[in-house]
Amino acid sequence: MNYLAHFSLAGDNPGLIVGALMGDFVKGPLSGRLPPDIERGIRLHRRIDALTDDYIRSASLHRLFPSRYRRFVPILLELYFDRVLIEQWSHWHSLPLVEFNQRTLVLLAERQDLFSKDCHIMYRRLRDHSLLERYAEPETLQRILQGINRRFALGDEHGDLTENLRILQREHATVAGHFDLLYRQLRRLNSAQ
Repeated sequence: MNYLAHFSLAGDNPGLIVGALMGDFVKGPLSGRLPPDIERGIRLHRRIDALTDDYIRSASLHRLFPSRYRRFVPILLELYFDRVLIEQWSHWHSLPLVEFNQRTLVLLAERQDLFSKDCHIMYRRLRDHSLLERYAEPETLQRILQGINRRFALGDEHGDLTENLRILQREHATVAGHFDLLYRQLRRLNSAQ
């Protein structure tokens, strides 16, 4: 899952929310150097990622995309799942998305002293561009995928990841159905923590 889903699955626990962001940037075993609630959030983030990757593989969602993009399917779907989450937001959450975004950014700001350089860059992107509210916008998804193209220096071998937006839009009902099934499973994780 991408950031909006990670934050929403963290519930109201500030440590889990901070860990949801830091989970992409803290590598290796957790050794107790971070506050316990944040380490729990990082563990939850890792578990969500593992279950999401397993689900994508087991549901054979790779088949929706040309073979040259298969390695990027988890990234493509996780971004698009946030789009679907925005569309279904009021079904899953009572707090309006704009308020959720503001609350999340305040909680992250309070703990940004714990962020690595790369984590802080991501936090600023989320804050400065209101990304949590904008994942449903095709232009936002296109800009994010263009950034991934640059990050992985994709050339002719893999093509342009933004080409996959048309596939995702065409397969929207299928992807949304899979999101619904997966999100229901993932919501049980926090209650089991």
